[in-house]
Amino acid sequence: MFAHLSSRRRHLNTAARLRRITAALAAVVGGLLAWAAAPAAFAKVLPPDDTNYGPVPATTVRVITVGGTPGWQIAVIAVAAALVASALAVIVYRLRAARRRVSAHPA
Repeated sequence: MFAHLSSRRRHLNTAARLRRITAALAAVVGGLLAWAAAPAAFAKVLPPDDTNYGPVPATTVRVITVGGTPGWQIAVIAVAAALVASALAVIVYRLRAARRRVSAHPA
């Protein structure tokens, strides 16, 4: 019913300790970046205060669209990113499976 807990402490090896420190550092840096970017996320353009200048004269606005990324290029980038991600997932899966298979055999 109850699991026996060992009174011995497990000591982390150097690689595990380094991974934990790196993960903690990445979490702290990510939190600081999110905290620094929060004011920019809620920024908005305020309308000009025209109480001192009177009415604003009507002007003609011409919108010229030059440049940008065409839709087909966006689609190609998305497909390429999906293919790279799936290829990396397969490689990582096979490497982990091979590692498990090797360590399962008695020496």
